[in-house]
Amino acid sequence: MISSFAYIGFTSPAASEWASFGTDILGAQLAEGRHDPDGTVALRIDEHAARIVVQPGATNDVAYVGWDCGGADGLAESIARV
Repeated sequence: MISSFAYIGFTSPAASEWASFGTDILGAQLAEGRHDPDGTVALRIDEHAARIVVQPGATNDVAYVGWDCGGADGLAESIARV
């Protein structure tokens, strides 16, 4: 069973601007070691390594979403329900 939101990834032609938007506007931290040379920006909002990741892309879009199922049993239950 899904228990919580885990992470979200976006694509954006302005991915590098998320470094300042994420810290100045959202109040997130740049994830240590996650500001990649390719322009990917990863942001922390809690104790996890990164919750928001923005990768360079041609359009502003949602690339992926992750949910916490609490483990293998929760994942299997979520798959069965879908």
